[in-house]
Amino acid sequence: MGCIGDAVLITSESRETLYYNEKLYRIWGVDEKVISEYTSGHKEIGCKYADKYLKHPDEFVEIVHRVQGTLQETNDTIEFIDGRIFKRRGVGIKDEVHGICRIWFFTDVTEKKYINTDSLTKCLNRAAWDEFTQNQPSHEKAIGGYAVAVIDVNNFKLINDEFGHEAGDKVLRRVGSTLLSVARDQDLVFRIGGDEFCLVVPTRQDINQLIEQRIAHCLISSGINASVGIAMASEHGQILEAFRKADVNMLRYKKDGKIKAQSLPVHHVLPQARITRTDEELELLSELNVALEKREIYQLYQPIVDVNGCISSVEVLMRWNKNGVSVPPSTFIPLAEESGCIHAIWNASLLESVTQLAAWKKKNMVLPALRLNFSGAQVEYAKNSGHSYAKQISSICELNGIPPSLIRIELTETVLLQDLAKAKEIFEELAAIGVHLSIDDYGTGFSSLSVIKMLPVTSIKIDGSFVHGLPDSAPDCSIVSTLISLARAMDIIAVVECVESSDQYDYIKSLSESCSGSGMSCETLFQGYLFSKPVHAEALEQMLPIID
Repeated sequence: MGCIGDAVLITSESRETLYYNEKLYRIWGVDEKVISEYTSGHKEIGCKYADKYLKHPDEFVEIVHRVQGTLQETNDTIEFIDGRIFKRRGVGIKDEVHGICRIWFFTDVTEKKYINTDSLTKCLNRAAWDEFTQNQPSHEKAIGGYAVAVIDVNNFKLINDEFGHEAGDKVLRRVGSTLLSVARDQDLVFRIGGDEFCLVVPTRQDINQLIEQRIAHCLISSGINASVGIAMASEHGQILEAFRKADVNMLRYKKDGKIKAQSLPVHHVLPQARITRTDEELELLSELNVALEKREIYQLYQPIVDVNGCISSVEVLMRWNKNGVSVPPSTFIPLAEESGCIHAIWNASLLESVTQLAAWKKKNMVLPALRLNFSGAQVEYAKNSGHSYAKQISSICELNGIPPSLIRIELTETVLLQDLAKAKEIFEELAAIGVHLSIDDYGTGFSSLSVIKMLPVTSIKIDGSFVHGLPDSAPDCSIVSTLISLARAMDIIAVVECVESSDQYDYIKSLSESCSGSGMSCETLFQGYLFSKPVHAEALEQMLPIID
């Protein structure tokens, strides 16, 4: 056997060394005595040297003990502490004198290992996958079977198209590192191609559900939005057949997920994204998809009160707590609009808001109207897809026994600039079921009276930038007075934002009383820290009166 290119070791059934070639002790860096001792049947000596030279000595010794005296064929990989990697193959043969002997072949695959590694994700690459599936039957006989999981990143093409390959590569690196962290030493993680990965788990049991749950949990925890399919390759099965079944299961899961999310619009046409992005934005983009599932994005409620301090309505405000750090809405909402995640946020917020109203209704509380913010991306989506927000709101309200008239939609003037005709169509449909429309940040956009005339507007919100200087700033006083007078003339409600001091409140209240004295309808509402900061539902509940 001296001509064989591999290192070779032959042992008897009692683990007595029968043969080894020079390459064996050369690759191990030990002398002939050590090799003899290692396979002499003294477990403690074998473990001692395995501990000294190998990264995973226990696994090395366990396989030796398990297959010694059997005809079972094995294939595994051993890693030396110095970084060298060897493929170990073991076969059993019968011998009349020495019983069932064991022949071990050790092949240096260090260079090949790097060739078979995907440079971006550090997972095994397609070439490694092809080689593995071709050699799979011998593995299968040794292990007993495999669980094969196929992982595919959701909306990956959208990420690449809209945010560039840098963002896409960042997502792929995160998927790779996450799957590698999930995998045990005996498991294999492949990047099959593009955004598709495969995790192969040697197992004698059908533990599909357990593996799928672990993968899904780790992906979600890492901020990855992906679909997972899994199938078993039995002892007599084939890896490729199991892979195809897992791939079908993954596609079915992806399709079912879209069906379940029909109430959540899928964003087919996005606003034009900015080309240049900061590292922080790329990081947020890669995590935004699953922040809702992780419950990192949540909602708070800020009361809006009348002149008597009674709660009239409540604005629903979204917040993102990312690993204990607050991400400003001014940062993540624009990213959500551009990535399409705004639809998931809208859907979750609408459902939670109506469900919360139903819970308060059961407690006989006076129900406030809830104000939900509406995005320009949603107007564009409705235009391109035909999605009906009126039907969506009506369906959820009916399911929870809540009248749609308790829903207020807030949108900024800049949203209307994108497509006023489509916005008019959407909000007339909403008004028909009782939903109210409010123009947010009024006075900061183009402030056209034609907007109020064209749309079924029931209130305007006066931007806080005009309130901060009250009552000392003459320009601010003039602007706020004019806007309240405008609301009076149009017979709509004026909501004044960012009221933080008693002086501001008293001044605005005097304007409202002046309107009342004129005999014209002029309801003015107040929102700001003077009355309450945004709070959780439990805290708001303490502020709501009970119906007598």
